[in-house]
Amino acid sequence: MTDARIAKSWWFKSSSNESKVYETILYTDGTTSCNCFGWTRRCKDGVRSCKHTRMVESGIADSYCETSSGQLAPPAKKKAVKYDKMENLGRRKISWENQ
Repeated sequence: MTDARIAKSWWFKSSSNESKVYETILYTDGTTSCNCFGWTRRCKDGVRSCKHTRMVESGIADSYCETSSGQLAPPAKKKAVKYDKMENLGRRKISWENQ
C-alpha cells in the first residue's frame, strides 16, 4: 500500500436500506475505496469496484452523494492492522493517531 492521503470523501445512502450510509474515498494517488458490500466483497479480473467508486472516477459523485468532504487529511502515522476474519478481506483500513 502506498503512503497516499485522503483527497476527498463522499457519503452515499444505501439504495436498499436507507439506514445505511457508505463512505467512498478518493486518495491523493488516484485510488479509491468504499465500505459498501459491492466494493468489499466483489472483485472481477483482479479489479475491485462498486457503483460509488465508479461515480467518483467518472466525476459525478457530487450529484448523487448525501454529503462530501474535500479537505485533505492530516499526515497520519499508520498502525498495523491485523486481519483475522474473512469478513474484513478487501476493506482498506486506515488508523489516524491524534498528535
